[in-house]
Amino acid sequence: TAATGAPIASGQVEAKCATGMATTTTLADGRYELAVINGALPCVIRVTKEGTTLHSIVETGAALPVVANVTPLSELLVAQLTGAPAADLYQNFSATAQTGLTSSAVTAATAKVVSALAGTIDFSGDDLLRGTLVPAVDGNVGNLLDQKLDALARALSESNTSLAQLSAALVAAPGEAPAALANVAASPTTCPALPSRTSPHNSPVSRPFCLASPVQIRW
Repeated sequence: TAATGAPIASGQVEAKCATGMATTTTLADGRYELAVINGALPCVIRVTKEGTTLHSIVETGAALPVVANVTPLSELLVAQLTGAPAADLYQNFSATAQTGLTSSAVTAATAKVVSALAGTIDFSGDDLLRGTLVPAVDGNVGNLLDQKLDALARALSESNTSLAQLSAALVAAPGEAPAALANVAASPTTCPALPSRTSPHNSPVSRPFCLASPVQIRW
């Protein structure tokens, strides 16, 4: 589900793969599915609407069908993986760039992102690309990963730091705690329930800054 609080309805979803491309539009509840005809991994995914842009990747060798979360965490991971803003990978998805999108590289980048954020939010043990993400709905608290994404949004807000600034800080000093978040209190593993609603399709609607897929890519 694609969301930034409320779902990203009618958002543009685009995927570029080693072979094949695909586009689609999110549904009212933020869900979407991509079919890449004669596709081959790896792929880079972009979701955009009204100034919001987030990226994710599917690495070479990933098991099919593929599910990839598109969240602020995936944005940070892609930047850490490539050493540049995540948008750069989408703009220049060359054969050279694709060689770095391996399972081992994703594991290493994940460890660096988790380490950098450890003093603020504990993401240890979480799969930043494919972890189960259940947003809040009908007054219920979302699952733990959803709550952690909310905590990340609060930390950015409290420190007056944009996601792009955090991403650049993590790229500049891989694995190190970003100075911008140094004075933000560590978040608990759970947070209070926040108001939520149900989409016309009775699907979960997440709280602010929980932009999540899943995106399914099928061949």
